[in-house]
Amino acid sequence: MVGNNSQDELARAATLHRQGRLTEAIRAYRELIARNPRNARALNLLGLACFANGELPAAVVAMRQALALMPDLPA
Repeated sequence: MVGNNSQDELARAATLHRQGRLTEAIRAYRELIARNPRNARALNLLGLACFANGELPAAVVAMRQALALMPDLPA
């Protein structure tokens, strides 16, 4: 059940991201990562959202963490 909840939260954050609501998406990704720091997909999407929001240092950190956890993760 925890997995489904995480998937739902990730889907919600990704929807915010696609809608261009970057600040809200970034917050949602960070909340999800705070509960599961090894969620490579959330880290990767956080990196992309931070990049789109002009937060380049945060984007690099998140993407590096994602790649360290899942080297084959598509960008």
